[in-house]
Amino acid sequence: MIDWRQFSTEEEAINYLKTAKDITCATSTQAKQYIRKNLPKESYYQTKIMKRIRELFPTAFVWKAAAGAYGRKGIPDVCAIINGKYYGFEVKRPLLGVLSEIQKKTIEQIKDAGGKAYVVTYEDEIDRILRREIDAVTPMEPRKTIVRGSESYCCPACYSEIGIMPGRFCPECGQILKLTYGPEARGD
Repeated sequence: MIDWRQFSTEEEAINYLKTAKDITCATSTQAKQYIRKNLPKESYYQTKIMKRIRELFPTAFVWKAAAGAYGRKGIPDVCAIINGKYYGFEVKRPLLGVLSEIQKKTIEQIKDAGGKAYVVTYEDEIDRILRREIDAVTPMEPRKTIVRGSESYCCPACYSEIGIMPGRFCPECGQILKLTYGPEARGD
């Protein structure tokens, strides 16, 4: 499988495909057809981006905007409310994706209204874009409690029981937890 990230332009990908030993694309036209057939669809990237947002912010409200007769044209593909702020992510396929004029205009309108809107392809772009939001959420140390005669932990934000070895997030409210054990506590 080809790692499409290695190409900055469609032309680079075409040149690669014309010289690749395991792919038979003798002409630019054949290479373009190969790219269109084998490059994952936009929905593949949308799903990965939505999953990444949910990993970073379990309490975020994330949805895929509906396209069609009843939807507003130009709305970003993936929308999210994170820490009370609106984020729109227009997802484009690598090499082939191009913003339409209505998408450009909508992104500007979102920004003018105080929201955030970006054009993205890969999920690691989400980390970079949302770094400020990630840093703004201060981890809280779980509280040690005694439950039914044994030591356990509870979430400092919602007080729900989270067990003897809590994960990075409270499963009830999504609060980021500051761990005092394991690789994260050691800085690994």
